[in-house]
Amino acid sequence: MSRERLFLIDGNNHLFRAFFAIRNMTRSDGMATNAIYGFTAMLKKLLADEKPEYLAVCFDISKSKHRTEAYPEYKANRPPMPEDMRPQIPLIKDVVRGHGIPVLELDGWEADDLIATLARRAEAAGKAAVLVSTDKDLTQLVSEHITMLDTRKDRKLGLAEVIDKMGVPPEKVVDAQGLMGDSTDNIPGVPGIGPKTAAKLIADYGDLEGVYAHIEEIKGKRKENLIAHKDDAFLSRELARLTTDVPVDVEWADLRVSTPDHAALRALFESLEFRTWTREHGSAANSGSDAASGEGDDDTAQDDDAPAAAKLSRDGDTLVASAEALSWMIDALKASAETGGFAFDTETTGLDPLTDKLVGLSFAVGTDASWYVPVGHVLSDEDKQAGRTQLSWPDEVRPALAPILEDAAQPKFAQNAKFDVQVLASHGVDVAGVAFDPMLASYLLDAEQRGHGLDALAERWLQHTTIHFDDLLPKTKKKRGKKGETADMFAPEPTFANVPLGDAVAYACEDAQVVAALHARMAPQLAEEGLEDLLRDLELPLSMVLARMESRGICVDRDKLAALSKDFGERAEALTAACHELAGREFNVGSPKQLGEILFDELELPVKKRTKTGPSTDSSVLEQLADLHELPAKVLEWRSLTKLKGTYTDVLPTLIHKETGRIHTSFHQAVAATGRLSSSDPNLQNIPIRSADGERIRACFVAAPGHVLLSADYSQIELRVLAHLCGDEAMRQAFIDGADVHARTAALLEGVDESEITRGQRAMAKSVNFGILYGMSASRLAREQKLSYGEAKAFIARYFERFPAIERWKERTLEEARERGFTRTIMGRVRKLPDLNSRSRMARNAAERVAVNTPIQGSAADIIKVAMVQLAARLEAEMPDVKLLLQVHDELVLEVPDGQVEAAKALLKGVMESAVALDVPLDVQVGVGGDWLAAH
Repeated sequence: MSRERLFLIDGNNHLFRAFFAIRNMTRSDGMATNAIYGFTAMLKKLLADEKPEYLAVCFDISKSKHRTEAYPEYKANRPPMPEDMRPQIPLIKDVVRGHGIPVLELDGWEADDLIATLARRAEAAGKAAVLVSTDKDLTQLVSEHITMLDTRKDRKLGLAEVIDKMGVPPEKVVDAQGLMGDSTDNIPGVPGIGPKTAAKLIADYGDLEGVYAHIEEIKGKRKENLIAHKDDAFLSRELARLTTDVPVDVEWADLRVSTPDHAALRALFESLEFRTWTREHGSAANSGSDAASGEGDDDTAQDDDAPAAAKLSRDGDTLVASAEALSWMIDALKASAETGGFAFDTETTGLDPLTDKLVGLSFAVGTDASWYVPVGHVLSDEDKQAGRTQLSWPDEVRPALAPILEDAAQPKFAQNAKFDVQVLASHGVDVAGVAFDPMLASYLLDAEQRGHGLDALAERWLQHTTIHFDDLLPKTKKKRGKKGETADMFAPEPTFANVPLGDAVAYACEDAQVVAALHARMAPQLAEEGLEDLLRDLELPLSMVLARMESRGICVDRDKLAALSKDFGERAEALTAACHELAGREFNVGSPKQLGEILFDELELPVKKRTKTGPSTDSSVLEQLADLHELPAKVLEWRSLTKLKGTYTDVLPTLIHKETGRIHTSFHQAVAATGRLSSSDPNLQNIPIRSADGERIRACFVAAPGHVLLSADYSQIELRVLAHLCGDEAMRQAFIDGADVHARTAALLEGVDESEITRGQRAMAKSVNFGILYGMSASRLAREQKLSYGEAKAFIARYFERFPAIERWKERTLEEARERGFTRTIMGRVRKLPDLNSRSRMARNAAERVAVNTPIQGSAADIIKVAMVQLAARLEAEMPDVKLLLQVHDELVLEVPDGQVEAAKALLKGVMESAVALDVPLDVQVGVGGDWLAAH
């Protein structure tokens, strides 16, 4: 007979987890609600998943009295609670009580002690206890009938898991903690003894007393520290030991989960602006259902920013391993065109879409019907015994699926569709008709969210925890050989191909079902926020353009890279020697600590900025110190050179694809909150544009034989967008006239003819022209242009006097953003700005800078995206041999056959300059060359 279970939630543990896991969530009046939201979602998930019989939430309301009496420095190093967190705590407790769950707290005792007391009482009363926390201190309580639960990872810790995590059984945890201490709680422990060493000592000698009984067997510095800090070790053990007899006055009947107070919860969630939870408790109250039982309305546990839970049917998962089943599935997929479309996903042997093998495909129509078509599994003994088989991709599956996958009129949904499209292209299918991508939809709805991956979206939008890929892979037992090698050291790593078909069906079908469910949830939200067109007409077509760009790649010159890497290495060595000479001794130039000792202790240069570990030596500090001593300038030069060598010249040769001989960078649409694309492997955006060494790296990217590279760059596009948005006639006229806008600005500010403007005056005007896009302060202008603060402040004031339309536009943009809570680009891209009403001045100022910058930088990003989509279509129709290869900042790079250069230049320039109609002309500079540098 199973025991009744008491669930004990560590309130403070989940409060902090929720606060830091979810950022930028506020009520319309600026009050932060992120911790309330995250805590409530956790609570509702626990109620639905576990259906606990007994439950309580325990909170700290003060430090432990007996611990601070024993050690006044206990928790003395804790930073103050974030200012946005404190007001949320009473409301979290109201949420808990509203669900019919007691809140337990007792002055002088910590939540851990309350949990320890109640867990032991439950065990003694013949019940089981589940500690809902990730706090390692609670592992000391785990027993046969006391376990821990991490709700976010859906992971339970029993006796075996504690030993695996802590290295010792639960009853020995406090002994280990006595040795290693706890920096979070300022428990001293013994210096130099970390978790692994502590666990080994306790395993070897039994407990703390045993360690000191055998102290002579321990050698070196460890022995010295143990002897010197013996009292600290025993004190630390007692500080870590939880109290199990706290005088908490509560009866079992008080802990039984009761019916929620729907009226109270509805009013609370309405005040917090959690609209879906408001509706849920309204309908639950009307129907008399019990939300605590998990059997209420399907529309649960999310607000409109993270919609309600969806039920994914596991009964509808179907293994497609016969021609008849494949035909039936395709008929169902075709019919889905009438109801919106179907979701699909690919499973592969790895993450290289060009060469990794296709293992299987999954499909879903809604959340009730899903299929998995295996084509590349290594059938396991389990599969063979169960009679499971798979179909042939080239002979059976591809001929049957290609027509529907290549049909542009058949809507399809896929997470990060770009990858699946590349995989299928490598296997002979050109996918068309992708109509929805949850990753891109999430990015458009809130670019500031921390993650747009499928697992995160399932949690956020569906309250569904997905199957983890790592849990599917076969675990191999490794036996150590005589030379330290393992029996399977040279065996290939297991891939999805090694997953038994039974597990593969559940995993793959779930992915497709989640995509289908996300489409149902997110598409209406996109329409409501006016983002539907941006997804359909720009981001989705762009993802297909990027898929082809990534697959094409670009050539690099190995010999140039090798020579450049050698040169960088030799110069770095010379700079190291120069730094040693200037310092008067040898030191590790790459060590901030050693550099700080030399700069501030030995050379006595002024400290400009401090970090938690001491004086800062970051680039901004070294730039300021370079005026006072030559060493900081040399260190900056050394850092730049070694970064280029380590990031590019040493790494690029390793990224050359073994089959194509080209480098295939990955472009990312859902990373930069501004809307700009980013790239990785390699990161092309970070190659310095205006340095000689950066130019030499660009020269290593070359055209294929018989081709040249064409580079087209938007000229001053962000200033042109600003002129369009603010309507300043002087700035607009400068662009219409084709003038040097910075010289024109300087002339207007100085009251002289453009021909009389000096290089210094133009540089000052340029600095301010671009600086206002990013909220440049007078202090920054003074630092950049070597001015006094007063001179810089006066210059900025004069600038806005001469260009008042810019100042009015900034004020208007900020006012609208404060009212709406977001700002938009010209094409309607949204950037949510909850911190505009934050009580934190620093957060508020940062949000104001973003509110002004986003309409400019985000619009510039949109313009080049539009150009890419239009250009790709024109090239495919008119010049199919010309290929778009790269996008970097405001630049596009094409590979063009020798005989088509002039026609390609004209097409490229025409498309880019007409991509979006502004009140000022767009100007594109086009260059041609055998390598990227020559073309730029």
